[in-house]
Amino acid sequence: MLNLMSPILLAVLWLASGAAEPPPIPMSFYGTLLNSSGAPLTQAAGQTLEGLCVEPDEPFESTVIANNTVFLDSGAYWYALDVPGCPFDGRPCCEPEHTVRFRIGTTLARESWLWISGATIPHSLTFPVATAVKLRAFRAQWAW
Repeated sequence: MLNLMSPILLAVLWLASGAAEPPPIPMSFYGTLLNSSGAPLTQAAGQTLEGLCVEPDEPFESTVIANNTVFLDSGAYWYALDVPGCPFDGRPCCEPEHTVRFRIGTTLARESWLWISGATIPHSLTFPVATAVKLRAFRAQWAW
């Protein structure tokens, strides 16, 4: 019975708190990482994929608002990333007119999306071929 009452209880508590509106639902992305020729990106496991929020009036400035580690599964490198909306508390976030970009290190993916609350985007991200070489060289440099 408690499980059925939980949403009602949360709604009552939220209304009693005086909050004007609930925070937006994050925008979610997931998929594989590819190089510019469409082949799987190599040596990407363990690298950090960052989600950047770009404001429309400042296209050359961006803020990292989400990150996650790339993982290897079934021979492909995968990512999953939730990009938060603005929770009204001053933390870095995205708003509907902002663009979401992705990067590994300093290399940007070709794809970008306008931020939409609650949207789920299943899509592969494409990085220039040089990224695969750079990642492989970095890994070889630290192999003992």
